[in-house]
Amino acid sequence: MLVQDVPRQRAQTHYMKDLLYGFQLSTMKQHWLLYTVYMSICILGIAQQVFLPYFIIYFEFYLGIKDYALLLAAILIFASLISILGGRLVDRFDKKGLLIGSIVVYLAGMMAIYLSGVGFKTFDLTAQLVTAGAAIIMMGSYLISMVVLNSAGRDLLPVSHIGVFSGIRMFFFIMIPMVAGPFIGSAIIKSSDSTYTDAFGVIQSTPIPEIYLGGTLVGLLAFIPAGIIIKAMKSDRYKNLAQPGKAHEQKNHN
Repeated sequence: MLVQDVPRQRAQTHYMKDLLYGFQLSTMKQHWLLYTVYMSICILGIAQQVFLPYFIIYFEFYLGIKDYALLLAAILIFASLISILGGRLVDRFDKKGLLIGSIVVYLAGMMAIYLSGVGFKTFDLTAQLVTAGAAIIMMGSYLISMVVLNSAGRDLLPVSHIGVFSGIRMFFFIMIPMVAGPFIGSAIIKSSDSTYTDAFGVIQSTPIPEIYLGGTLVGLLAFIPAGIIIKAMKSDRYKNLAQPGKAHEQKNHN
């Protein structure tokens, strides 16, 4: 039998009131853990956006890999497989260890790409495989951390203001990372001593391994909100958040 949805009566709301609701200090105090989850995602997103806009350019012009399509496809496919397997772990095991572990591996992967970039003198097959392996680990662990944090955010989301917080979510997930991250990456690339000519005939600075070092340093800040989240998960009030199924079941029951 199909599950019967219970219709909810649409509340009478005001557009500007709803728009400002999520940015009010009282709202942030009331839902402080949800905003902490959003802040963790925001910081990890900024760290990713430091290098991601230049990812293909880095492979093509700094590493000298002209036929990067297959390598990039392999990275994305294997990273996706890791995230799928990691998602199954999130459904079965305590989220506290998975959250910290995925962040640690994510930053370690970025650091490994940086070290391979400055360590290898020539980017032969061995160097390419090491870089690709680090990228797979980095991308896969990032996706796992997003699974953990998004599941926690879902369970903390107030039912009465789902639409409002969907907009707030985009503010932290997309707007801030896609503004701050590329700005940091661009500032780092300005120190590059090599250039390339882009598709429009404009001479650009070549992305350098330091963008991954910059992303790693930014990502270290994520341990602050992540630590707060884990501490909250150990408390009686939020302990069920460590088990997404139980938290979601309790939320629906309430």
